[in-house]
Amino acid sequence: ARGPAVRGVRAPPPSLRRGRASVARPSPAPCPPAAAPTPRPPPPDAAAGAALALDAASRAVVPASAFPVGAAVEDEAGRVVLGANVEVAGDWTRGLCAERTALVGARAAGLGPIRRLFVACAAAPGGTPCGGCRQVLAELAPDCAVVIWRGADAPEITTPAALLPGAFDGSALGR
Repeated sequence: ARGPAVRGVRAPPPSLRRGRASVARPSPAPCPPAAAPTPRPPPPDAAAGAALALDAASRAVVPASAFPVGAAVEDEAGRVVLGANVEVAGDWTRGLCAERTALVGARAAGLGPIRRLFVACAAAPGGTPCGGCRQVLAELAPDCAVVIWRGADAPEITTPAALLPGAFDGSALGR
C-alpha cells in the first residue's frame, strides 16, 4: 500500500528506492590535523589568567545572547588552551560553553592534568559555570583551581567540588 502523496514532493528515482542499487557518494574531504596548543607562558597570577580568558571571550560567537564568555585552561606543564562560547542562534541546546570548549580542546591537544581553569564573564556580575560545565569539570579536572573573573572585582578562586558538591564521578558504575 502506498501512503498519501505529499504535494510538491516527488518520489525518489527507482535506483534510490530501498532494495535497489545505491548511488556511490564521494568521500568527504579529510579534516586537517589538529593544531597544537598555542605555546604561551603560564599566567603568573589569577589576574593574568583572567586576562587570557577575557581575550578568548573576544572570539565568542553569541548571536542570540550577546553574552561572551572566555576560558583558559592551564595544565601542570604550563601549557595553555583557550576556549570561547559558541551559540547556534536557533537552538540553545546546541551551543557550547567556553569552559567546555577549553577543557575539550586541552584534552584533544594532549595536555596533561589541568592545574587551573580561568573563566571571564565580564557581562555578568554573578556569572558562574553552568551545571553541565560543572559536571565536565568534576570529571576532567577535579583537582584544578577555578578562577572566575566577572569584571570589576578581583577574581574568585574556587574548586570543582565547591561548584558541584556530590558530583557524579562514575564510581557507582562498578567498573
